[in-house]
Amino acid sequence: MCKLCTQKHRKDIRNFDKQFTTEKAELTTTDKLFMMNLDQTEFNGFSFLNPEFFHIFKKKIITLGSLRLILLITVNRVLILF
Repeated sequence: MCKLCTQKHRKDIRNFDKQFTTEKAELTTTDKLFMMNLDQTEFNGFSFLNPEFFHIFKKKIITLGSLRLILLITVNRVLILF
């Protein structure tokens, strides 16, 4: 492995340009109509949860007619996926 590209820990930013790492993050707004009209069927059967983001204490699946909800209960929140 290249000595210049090694990381000491997972949040190591030494190899990034200082101008990039010191800029304030700017969130972009989303077009709600565009988001509502996205074809979500492309994502059927796909799921991903970053295990480092939160610890899930309980997972519960609820079916309401043709709607399937997944409740993920964590330390300080309940996430609802559908």
